[in-house]
Amino acid sequence: MKTGTASAHLTTDDGSVTPSSGLDSEVSSFPQTIIVADDHPIIRDALVALLEKRFRGATVMVACDYTELSSLVLRGPKQLLVVTDLVMPGMSGLDSLRKLCDLAPAAQVIVQSSNAEQSIAEACLRVGARAFVGKRATTGVIDEVIDIVMEGRTTIVLGDKPSSVPKALVDRTALVEQLTPQQVRVFQMLGDGLLNKQIAYSLGISEATVKAHVSKILDTLRCNSRNQAATCASWMTEHGLI
Repeated sequence: MKTGTASAHLTTDDGSVTPSSGLDSEVSSFPQTIIVADDHPIIRDALVALLEKRFRGATVMVACDYTELSSLVLRGPKQLLVVTDLVMPGMSGLDSLRKLCDLAPAAQVIVQSSNAEQSIAEACLRVGARAFVGKRATTGVIDEVIDIVMEGRTTIVLGDKPSSVPKALVDRTALVEQLTPQQVRVFQMLGDGLLNKQIAYSLGISEATVKAHVSKILDTLRCNSRNQAATCASWMTEHGLI
């Protein structure tokens, strides 16, 4: 599978532009409903502004975590366009993406991720996404990608410099070693988007104990919020760092 860059032509599975079988009759050239899912408000708001400007009249909805995203997908029409991050609270990479695509098989799903590695991009397409865009790609690329996807084709655009796991996450991975095995399990469950009462039930402990563990996790990993810790846990799990 060839890869486009921010300044190069977009490429599809075979290096050309080939529609996927069985999808052409179901794909509209204009998305009536669009869902933007990203827990980073700056990225999310920028995408919403771009899409609202381009697709005037379309309904654009936003989600900040996997629970919100899956709910919007289930309530939305059969035909919709989804632009989603790969890792955010409750969404831990390929397994969550596969579940999302299974929830709405007719949806056109574009993954936009800062973890722009070829192998991950290809895996996203294998589990049902129609396109993968690295967040280092230029802003205008998303327009071209949407055109390709809405025509029933697939594409990968990594951007100028494929990124690796950020240093801050690597540093926090080392700090995870300071957590107890039980705290690590709680940390992983935060990444799955579970609430304190759900974690308590799963582990057979009290909510007060879970709350104490979460407080210790935030302090040890130097996270400013539960959401930041959950995002870190999802990312680390996806990359086999915990």
